[in-house]
Amino acid sequence: MAFELSDQESAPDGKENTQIAYMSERNKMSELQELLENIECAFGIRICVHDISGITLTIKALELPYLWKTHGGEYCSEAKMYTSERLCMKQKLISLFQLKRNGVKPYCGICRMGVCEYLEPVFLDGNLVAVVFASGVILSKQEEALTRLKSHYRNDSSDKESLISCYMKFSEKAGTTEKQLKFFAELVRDRIVKSAQNSAHRIPTPDNQYPVESVRYWRDGRTAALLSYLEENYHTIHSLKEISQRFLLSEGHINRLVSREVHMGAMAYIKQLRLEVASKQLLETDDSVNEIGECVGYKDTNYFCRVFKKTYGYTPTEYREYGRKNYKHN
Repeated sequence: MAFELSDQESAPDGKENTQIAYMSERNKMSELQELLENIECAFGIRICVHDISGITLTIKALELPYLWKTHGGEYCSEAKMYTSERLCMKQKLISLFQLKRNGVKPYCGICRMGVCEYLEPVFLDGNLVAVVFASGVILSKQEEALTRLKSHYRNDSSDKESLISCYMKFSEKAGTTEKQLKFFAELVRDRIVKSAQNSAHRIPTPDNQYPVESVRYWRDGRTAALLSYLEENYHTIHSLKEISQRFLLSEGHINRLVSREVHMGAMAYIKQLRLEVASKQLLETDDSVNEIGECVGYKDTNYFCRVFKKTYGYTPTEYREYGRKNYKHN
Protein backbone atom coordinates (compact mmCIF):
# COMPACT_ATOMS: atom_id res chain seq x y z
CA MET A 1 0.00 0.00 0.00
CA ALA A 2 1.42 3.41 -0.95
CA PHE A 3 0.57 6.80 0.49
CA GLU A 4 1.78 9.53 -1.86
CA LEU A 5 1.02 13.22 -2.08
CA SER A 6 0.88 14.56 -5.61
CA ASP A 7 3.64 16.94 -6.62
CA GLN A 8 1.38 18.22 -9.39
CA GLU A 9 -1.16 19.94 -7.15
CA SER A 10 -1.12 23.65 -7.85
CA ALA A 11 -0.78 26.11 -5.00
CA PRO A 12 -3.56 28.63 -4.31
CA ASP A 13 -3.04 32.12 -5.71
CA GLY A 14 -0.36 34.01 -3.77
CA LYS A 15 0.94 30.88 -2.05
CA GLU A 16 3.53 29.65 -4.55
CA ASN A 17 6.39 30.30 -2.10
CA THR A 18 4.60 28.37 0.61
CA GLN A 19 4.12 25.42 -1.72
CA ILE A 20 7.79 25.50 -2.75
CA ALA A 21 8.88 25.62 0.90
CA TYR A 22 6.54 22.74 1.71
CA MET A 23 7.94 20.57 -1.07
CA SER A 24 11.47 21.50 -0.03
CA GLU A 25 10.77 20.29 3.51
CA ARG A 26 9.29 17.04 2.21
CA ASN A 27 12.39 16.46 0.09
CA LYS A 28 14.47 16.65 3.30
CA MET A 29 12.41 13.95 5.00
CA SER A 30 13.65 10.43 5.35
CA GLU A 31 11.58 7.65 3.76
CA LEU A 32 10.38 6.59 7.20
CA GLN A 33 9.26 10.06 8.27
CA GLU A 34 7.37 10.55 5.03
CA LEU A 35 5.58 7.24 5.57
CA LEU A 36 4.60 8.20 9.13
CA GLU A 37 3.32 11.62 8.06
CA ASN A 38 1.29 10.15 5.19
CA ILE A 39 -0.34 7.59 7.51
CA GLU A 40 -1.32 10.29 10.00
CA CYS A 41 -2.57 12.62 7.26
CA ALA A 42 -4.72 9.93 5.59
CA PHE A 43 -5.94 7.95 8.60
CA GLY A 44 -5.38 10.10 11.70
CA ILE A 45 -3.18 7.38 13.23
CA ARG A 46 -0.07 8.70 14.94
CA ILE A 47 2.95 6.41 14.87
CA CYS A 48 6.16 6.96 16.78
CA VAL A 49 9.30 4.85 16.72
CA HIS A 50 10.93 4.23 20.08
CA ASP A 51 14.58 3.80 19.05
CA ILE A 52 16.72 1.81 21.48
CA SER A 53 19.54 0.92 19.11
CA GLY A 54 20.43 4.10 17.25
CA ILE A 55 19.01 3.04 13.88
CA THR A 56 17.21 6.39 13.42
CA LEU A 57 20.55 8.12 13.94
CA THR A 58 22.73 5.90 11.77
CA ILE A 59 20.62 5.00 8.73
CA LYS A 60 19.63 7.90 6.48
CA ALA A 61 16.38 6.31 5.28
CA LEU A 62 15.27 5.96 8.92
CA GLU A 63 16.23 9.38 10.27
CA LEU A 64 13.50 10.92 12.43
CA PRO A 65 13.06 14.19 14.36
CA TYR A 66 12.59 13.71 18.09
CA LEU A 67 8.82 14.33 17.92
CA TRP A 68 8.44 11.18 15.82
CA LYS A 69 10.27 9.17 18.48
CA THR A 70 7.89 10.18 21.24
CA HIS A 71 4.22 11.00 21.61
CA GLY A 72 4.16 14.28 19.72
CA GLY A 73 0.72 14.14 18.08
CA GLU A 74 -1.79 16.98 18.35
CA TYR A 75 -3.94 15.40 21.06
CA CYS A 76 -0.97 14.17 23.10
CA SER A 77 0.57 17.64 22.98
CA GLU A 78 -2.68 19.16 24.25
CA ALA A 79 -3.08 16.47 26.92
CA LYS A 80 0.38 17.28 28.29
CA MET A 81 -0.86 20.82 28.98
CA TYR A 82 -3.42 19.39 31.42
CA THR A 83 -1.07 16.86 33.00
CA SER A 84 2.66 17.02 32.23
CA GLU A 85 5.18 15.61 29.82
CA ARG A 86 6.72 13.70 32.73
CA LEU A 87 3.47 11.80 33.36
CA CYS A 88 3.19 11.01 29.67
CA MET A 89 6.73 9.64 29.58
CA LYS A 90 5.99 7.62 32.72
CA GLN A 91 3.04 6.06 30.91
CA LYS A 92 5.33 5.17 28.02
CA LEU A 93 7.70 3.47 30.44
CA ILE A 94 4.78 1.49 31.85
CA SER A 95 3.88 0.40 28.31
CA LEU A 96 7.44 -0.72 27.64
CA PHE A 97 7.52 -2.60 30.94
CA GLN A 98 4.28 -4.34 29.97
CA LEU A 99 5.83 -5.23 26.61
CA LYS A 100 8.76 -6.80 28.41
CA ARG A 101 6.45 -8.74 30.75
CA ASN A 102 4.55 -9.93 27.68
CA GLY A 103 7.69 -11.62 26.38
CA VAL A 104 8.48 -8.73 23.99
CA LYS A 105 5.50 -9.68 21.85
CA PRO A 106 3.03 -7.22 20.22
CA TYR A 107 0.19 -6.08 22.42
CA CYS A 108 -2.52 -3.41 22.54
CA GLY A 109 -3.41 -1.23 25.54
CA ILE A 110 -5.03 2.04 26.61
CA CYS A 111 -3.02 4.82 28.25
CA ARG A 112 -4.33 6.97 31.10
CA MET A 113 -5.23 9.74 28.64
CA GLY A 114 -7.54 7.44 26.65
CA VAL A 115 -5.23 6.76 23.71
CA CYS A 116 -5.23 3.19 22.39
CA GLU A 117 -1.74 2.03 21.51
CA TYR A 118 -0.55 -1.00 19.58
CA LEU A 119 3.09 -1.82 20.38
CA GLU A 120 5.05 -3.72 17.75
CA PRO A 121 8.66 -4.71 18.59
CA VAL A 122 11.23 -4.52 15.79
CA PHE A 123 13.94 -7.17 15.71
CA LEU A 124 17.02 -7.20 13.54
CA ASP A 125 19.30 -10.23 13.57
CA GLY A 126 17.68 -11.38 16.82
CA ASN A 127 18.22 -8.03 18.57
CA LEU A 128 15.41 -5.70 19.68
CA VAL A 129 16.26 -2.42 17.91
CA ALA A 130 13.03 -0.41 18.22
CA VAL A 131 9.40 -0.45 19.30
CA VAL A 132 6.67 0.95 17.06
CA PHE A 133 3.78 2.72 18.82
CA ALA A 134 0.64 3.02 16.64
CA SER A 135 -1.88 5.30 18.39
CA GLY A 136 -5.53 6.12 17.86
CA VAL A 137 -8.96 5.51 19.41
CA ILE A 138 -10.30 1.99 18.96
CA LEU A 139 -14.00 2.71 18.55
CA SER A 140 -15.09 -0.55 20.19
CA LYS A 141 -13.07 0.44 23.28
CA GLN A 142 -13.96 4.16 23.31
CA GLU A 143 -16.15 3.97 26.42
CA GLU A 144 -13.43 2.14 28.34
CA ALA A 145 -10.85 4.68 27.18
CA LEU A 146 -13.08 7.62 28.12
CA THR A 147 -13.70 6.14 31.57
CA ARG A 148 -9.96 5.87 32.12
CA LEU A 149 -9.48 9.45 31.02
CA LYS A 150 -12.21 10.73 33.35
CA SER A 151 -10.77 8.81 36.29
CA HIS A 152 -7.63 10.91 35.94
CA TYR A 153 -9.63 13.81 37.44
CA ARG A 154 -11.44 12.87 40.63
CA ASN A 155 -13.43 16.10 40.81
CA ASP A 156 -15.27 17.99 38.12
CA SER A 157 -13.27 20.92 36.79
CA SER A 158 -13.00 23.14 33.74
CA ASP A 159 -9.73 21.38 32.88
CA LYS A 160 -11.51 18.05 32.90
CA GLU A 161 -14.24 19.28 30.56
CA SER A 162 -11.69 20.89 28.22
CA LEU A 163 -9.61 17.73 28.09
CA ILE A 164 -12.65 15.56 27.37
CA SER A 165 -13.66 17.96 24.60
CA CYS A 166 -10.17 17.62 23.07
CA TYR A 167 -10.43 13.86 23.36
CA MET A 168 -13.78 13.70 21.56
CA LYS A 169 -12.36 15.74 18.67
CA PHE A 170 -9.37 13.41 18.60
CA SER A 171 -11.72 10.40 18.52
CA GLU A 172 -13.49 11.76 15.45
CA LYS A 173 -10.18 12.17 13.65
CA ALA A 174 -8.36 9.07 14.88
CA GLY A 175 -11.20 6.56 15.26
CA THR A 176 -9.93 3.15 14.18
CA THR A 177 -9.84 -0.57 14.95
CA GLU A 178 -7.20 -2.69 16.62
CA LYS A 179 -6.75 -4.54 13.33
CA GLN A 180 -5.93 -1.28 11.56
CA LEU A 181 -3.45 -0.19 14.25
CA LYS A 182 -1.80 -3.61 13.96
CA PHE A 183 -1.61 -3.29 10.17
CA PHE A 184 0.15 0.08 10.24
CA ALA A 185 2.47 -0.93 13.09
CA GLU A 186 3.57 -3.97 11.10
CA LEU A 187 3.90 -1.88 7.94
CA VAL A 188 6.29 0.50 9.72
CA ARG A 189 8.13 -2.42 11.33
CA ASP A 190 8.71 -4.01 7.92
CA ARG A 191 9.91 -0.70 6.47
CA ILE A 192 12.44 -0.32 9.28
CA VAL A 193 13.75 -3.86 8.87
CA LYS A 194 13.96 -3.57 5.08
CA SER A 195 15.82 -0.23 5.23
CA ALA A 196 18.24 -1.59 7.83
CA GLN A 197 18.91 -4.72 5.77
CA ASN A 198 19.47 -2.66 2.63
CA SER A 199 21.70 -0.12 4.34
CA ALA A 200 25.07 0.26 2.63
CA HIS A 201 26.60 0.75 6.08
CA ARG A 202 25.72 -2.72 7.36
CA ILE A 203 28.90 -4.59 8.21
CA PRO A 204 29.44 -7.83 10.13
CA THR A 205 31.08 -8.02 13.52
CA PRO A 206 34.27 -10.12 13.72
CA ASP A 207 32.34 -13.33 14.43
CA ASN A 208 30.14 -12.60 11.38
CA GLN A 209 26.96 -13.29 13.35
CA TYR A 210 25.35 -9.90 14.00
CA PRO A 211 25.41 -7.35 11.13
CA VAL A 212 25.03 -3.77 12.35
CA GLU A 213 24.12 -0.29 11.14
CA SER A 214 26.75 2.29 10.10
CA VAL A 215 28.95 1.68 13.15
CA ARG A 216 31.49 -1.02 13.91
CA TYR A 217 29.45 -2.75 16.60
CA TRP A 218 25.71 -2.92 17.16
CA ARG A 219 26.08 -1.63 20.72
CA ASP A 220 27.57 1.66 19.45
CA GLY A 221 24.34 2.55 17.67
CA ARG A 222 22.46 1.89 20.89
CA THR A 223 24.90 4.14 22.76
CA ALA A 224 24.25 6.91 20.21
CA ALA A 225 20.51 6.63 20.86
CA LEU A 226 21.10 6.66 24.62
CA LEU A 227 23.34 9.74 24.56
CA SER A 228 20.96 11.53 22.20
CA TYR A 229 18.09 10.86 24.62
CA LEU A 230 20.08 12.19 27.61
CA GLU A 231 21.14 15.33 25.74
CA GLU A 232 17.57 16.10 24.64
CA ASN A 233 15.86 15.28 27.94
CA TYR A 234 18.41 16.09 30.67
CA HIS A 235 16.00 18.58 32.24
CA THR A 236 13.22 16.00 32.78
CA ILE A 237 15.18 12.88 33.78
CA HIS A 238 15.30 12.35 37.56
CA SER A 239 16.63 8.86 38.06
CA LEU A 240 18.74 6.15 36.46
CA LYS A 241 15.75 3.84 36.84
CA GLU A 242 13.77 5.96 34.33
CA ILE A 243 16.52 5.56 31.74
CA SER A 244 16.82 1.85 32.46
CA GLN A 245 13.10 1.28 31.94
CA ARG A 246 13.02 3.31 28.75
CA PHE A 247 15.86 1.39 27.08
CA LEU A 248 15.00 -2.00 28.59
CA LEU A 249 18.54 -2.30 29.97
CA SER A 250 19.90 -2.72 33.49
CA GLU A 251 21.09 0.39 35.34
CA GLY A 252 24.63 -0.98 35.39
CA HIS A 253 24.57 -1.56 31.63
CA ILE A 254 23.29 2.00 31.06
CA ASN A 255 26.20 3.43 33.06
CA ARG A 256 28.74 1.26 31.23
CA LEU A 257 27.50 2.40 27.82
CA VAL A 258 27.53 6.08 28.81
CA SER A 259 30.88 6.01 30.61
CA ARG A 260 32.48 4.32 27.60
CA GLU A 261 31.79 7.51 25.61
CA VAL A 262 31.88 10.38 28.15
CA HIS A 263 33.91 8.83 30.99
CA MET A 264 31.17 9.26 33.61
CA GLY A 265 27.88 7.62 34.56
CA ALA A 266 24.51 8.62 33.13
CA MET A 267 23.33 10.76 36.05
CA ALA A 268 26.72 12.48 36.32
CA TYR A 269 26.47 13.29 32.59
CA ILE A 270 22.96 14.69 33.08
CA LYS A 271 24.28 16.87 35.90
CA GLN A 272 27.07 18.13 33.63
CA LEU A 273 24.61 18.95 30.84
CA ARG A 274 22.33 20.80 33.24
CA LEU A 275 25.12 22.92 34.70
CA GLU A 276 26.63 23.70 31.29
CA VAL A 277 23.29 25.03 30.05
CA ALA A 278 22.68 26.88 33.33
CA SER A 279 26.11 28.59 33.23
CA LYS A 280 25.45 29.73 29.67
CA GLN A 281 22.00 31.09 30.54
CA LEU A 282 23.40 32.96 33.55
CA LEU A 283 25.77 34.88 31.27
CA GLU A 284 23.52 35.33 28.23
CA THR A 285 20.08 35.98 29.75
CA ASP A 286 18.53 38.04 32.53
CA ASP A 287 16.41 35.15 33.80
CA SER A 288 16.40 34.72 37.56
CA VAL A 289 18.45 32.00 39.23
CA ASN A 290 15.21 30.26 40.20
CA GLU A 291 13.95 30.29 36.57
CA ILE A 292 17.23 28.97 35.21
CA GLY A 293 17.37 26.22 37.84
CA GLU A 294 13.85 25.06 36.96
CA CYS A 295 14.61 25.28 33.24
CA VAL A 296 17.51 22.82 33.51
CA GLY A 297 15.71 20.44 35.87
CA TYR A 298 16.29 21.68 39.43
CA LYS A 299 12.99 22.43 41.18
CA ASP A 300 14.74 23.30 44.46
CA THR A 301 16.68 26.55 43.99
CA ASN A 302 18.78 26.04 47.13
CA TYR A 303 19.88 22.62 45.91
CA PHE A 304 20.64 24.04 42.47
CA CYS A 305 22.84 26.72 44.06
CA ARG A 306 24.71 24.16 46.20
CA VAL A 307 25.38 21.89 43.22
CA PHE A 308 26.45 24.83 41.06
CA LYS A 309 28.86 26.20 43.69
CA LYS A 310 30.35 22.78 44.34
CA THR A 311 31.12 22.45 40.62
CA TYR A 312 32.17 26.00 39.67
CA GLY A 313 33.33 27.42 43.01
CA TYR A 314 30.82 30.27 42.76
CA THR A 315 27.13 30.62 43.49
CA PRO A 316 25.03 31.23 40.35
CA THR A 317 24.74 34.94 41.23
CA GLU A 318 28.50 35.30 41.76
CA TYR A 319 29.20 33.41 38.55
CA ARG A 320 26.92 35.79 36.61
CA GLU A 321 28.57 38.90 38.12
CA TYR A 322 32.17 37.77 37.62
CA GLY A 323 31.47 36.25 34.21
CA ARG A 324 29.86 39.38 32.81
CA LYS A 325 32.69 41.56 34.12
CA ASN A 326 35.22 39.36 32.36
CA TYR A 327 33.23 39.42 29.12
CA LYS A 328 33.11 43.21 29.23
CA HIS A 329 36.78 43.41 30.07
CA ASN A 330 37.71 41.17 27.16
